[in-house]
Amino acid sequence: MSKLSPVVTIIIFFVVGVTCLLFYSWSRMVVIEQGYALTTLTNEQKKLLDDNAKLKLQIAALRSPERIENLAITKFHLQQPESWQVVELRNKFNATVASQKW
Repeated sequence: MSKLSPVVTIIIFFVVGVTCLLFYSWSRMVVIEQGYALTTLTNEQKKLLDDNAKLKLQIAALRSPERIENLAITKFHLQQPESWQVVELRNKFNATVASQKW
């Protein structure tokens, strides 16, 4: 096996060293970019969770019986029925219907 000249050996070590430095720099840059992306997604998740909580609260407020009654009276001009206007419906098949699976 022939011996390499000292200049060729130095060049090979230099090329390998530069290649390792470039790979290390690239990998660190990718890690930093992924960290920024993770931070952005985490902030977006927090915002979406806050929005979800606000929307659930808004749904609860919109479904409140007091609000619905107020809308019925003020907007639709409805009123409570008189006792003679109420008809109770009884289910004569209550036990049968409750046990059946549709």
